[in-house]
Amino acid sequence: MQATKKVLASLISTLILSGCSTLTPRDIDTLPAPAALPDKSEQGRVDLWLYDDVTISSVDKLDGIARYPDNPDEVAQLSRLEITQDRGDFYVGLVRGYITAPADGQYRFFLGSDDDSRFLLSTSASPADAQVIASVPGWAKKGEWNKYSSQTSGGITLSAGKRFYFEIRYREARGADHFSVAWEGPGVARSVIDGQYLSSFAKASPIYPDDELSIAGYELGYRVGFFDGKQALPFVSAYPPLDKDQDGLYDNWETFYGLDAANPNDANSDGDDDILANFDEFRVGSNPSQADSDGDGIPDGVEFAYGLDPLNPSDAQADFDNDGFSNLDEYQAGTDLTDSDDVPLQTQSRVAGIWAQYFSGKSFNKFVMTKVEPELNFSWGAGSPAPEIPIDNFSARYFTQFTAPHDSGSRDYQVVINRDDGFRMDFDGERIVEAWTDAKAKVVAQITANAGQSYPVNVEYYESAGHATLSVQFIDTVTGQVQNTVDIFSVLDLSNPANQSVDNDGDGIPDIWEYEQGTNSYVSDAAVVNNTAGISNLKAFQSGLNPWTAEAIGGETVSPSGSDGSQIPPPIIISDQSSVTITWVAPLERSDGQSMALSDIQGYELSYGKQANSLNTKITISGEQTSHTIEQLDVGTWYFRMRTFDYNDFYSAPTDVIEHIVK
Repeated sequence: MQATKKVLASLISTLILSGCSTLTPRDIDTLPAPAALPDKSEQGRVDLWLYDDVTISSVDKLDGIARYPDNPDEVAQLSRLEITQDRGDFYVGLVRGYITAPADGQYRFFLGSDDDSRFLLSTSASPADAQVIASVPGWAKKGEWNKYSSQTSGGITLSAGKRFYFEIRYREARGADHFSVAWEGPGVARSVIDGQYLSSFAKASPIYPDDELSIAGYELGYRVGFFDGKQALPFVSAYPPLDKDQDGLYDNWETFYGLDAANPNDANSDGDDDILANFDEFRVGSNPSQADSDGDGIPDGVEFAYGLDPLNPSDAQADFDNDGFSNLDEYQAGTDLTDSDDVPLQTQSRVAGIWAQYFSGKSFNKFVMTKVEPELNFSWGAGSPAPEIPIDNFSARYFTQFTAPHDSGSRDYQVVINRDDGFRMDFDGERIVEAWTDAKAKVVAQITANAGQSYPVNVEYYESAGHATLSVQFIDTVTGQVQNTVDIFSVLDLSNPANQSVDNDGDGIPDIWEYEQGTNSYVSDAAVVNNTAGISNLKAFQSGLNPWTAEAIGGETVSPSGSDGSQIPPPIIISDQSSVTITWVAPLERSDGQSMALSDIQGYELSYGKQANSLNTKITISGEQTSHTIEQLDVGTWYFRMRTFDYNDFYSAPTDVIEHIVK
């Protein structure tokens, strides 16, 4: 904690820099002429300084080049943080400038390059504060942001209208060469950073130096003036600011918050127990008498430690690590706000009952219906569970959670089953009964449970012919009492929206969707295919399709172009200025009329052009993708069409041509 309290002290400490310059064997007379920095920074562009005939093995060795950074071989201008055209081999590049965010909030940066690169961002307009926040250690394809984890930065807090210095350093050895920097944040979808947010790097001002000490002095003066103005105190031009006890705290600030302006020790005290010392609170601008100055539910010290703003209540609802949980949710759950793998345990609201799925056929052949049953005690006689279900040759699955009702310790429960016909049962993931045969019989099993602990229960049943019976009872072996199902069985509350994302089997498909669509919420069945179109359960969930029929849930059939006259669903286009993102659902029929399973798809062919009858530009896309972004399209009308192909180079029928206007 003491180390945390001293973090901000460095803002007003003296910074002493020392260093050395290393010249390469190249004759100094052969160095290119120095490139002059402009006197003024210009919005809308940045300069790219290029150095030819460089054979270093890593971009980290740039400082060992005598002509770096002041003597580039060429200076180019960029209107966005990207180069896409191959320039040559064995050169390095340096981009310096300022980024201005359009809104306050958390931003994430993405770096791509061929070969290696580093992206540095400062916490201010000063280059002295710049740190590496993203890197490409090897090389990545154009638009490939996730080859290395280091390509993506953590969440970075930026203030609207404020300039932040940045650098891009990249190296090209042989082959293709490119680099790009993208970002995402409040109101900004992931995209390459455009010129409207960029300004060129310029000479430092002789009037306003940008060294650490000068900036710290300015910030201190600003805080003093801001505080006095807020309290309607008269302007005092005396320097240094009033600080009788020389503890780094402005006397007026100490007096206002009830501290002792003559006691140097209270600078290190933490009266509100928020992990920030009074010294830190003064520099952050937070209230030393309130643990949560902005009232957002997250203490000031926690916000400061994670790079949030203790004076901005809106950042509590932001999602620092993009894991689907707000910063406030993570703080309350005690998870790491910066680690997307460390998430709060999902709280579940449950109600008494058993989820039931009913099928025609003895092997869950055709899904018919669902129902929440109050108990596992059925005597259908010569009938069936519902009119929609045949009286013979039907099957059922039952899902519930057993919670041991006894008070303490572990206890054995006898499970008594009466069945006619086939039955099997899993308790806590283990098979305890296997009686998958035509028979009318009684089966007894035993389980052990800890007091108050919950265990998943999965029951499967089929009826062959004749009478149909199924009952399951849990009997306490100590008391001999048959347990009331209302007291021991529960399921997710279907009416609670918070339960819609619960996925107990971890297969990427929410439990409630699986229950309602007839798949197994207790078994990882994402890859299982239950339809003739070859669409897996996971793909059906992601596409909004019925996993048994491949029809749109609650809508019309989604089918490929074929003899029935239906059409392949056209791609969907999302446009961001000159950038166009196309998303699609795979057509599942080849041009010869045969069906194509998703596992057969090798890739997609995207054709486009500026005339509907002449789509001359073709792009091949991996079969694992269902979206693609095309950058830098000219203004005007563009036309697009898709088709898919398998590993034997058989192609599907194409989609209809769709039209989009780039403005």
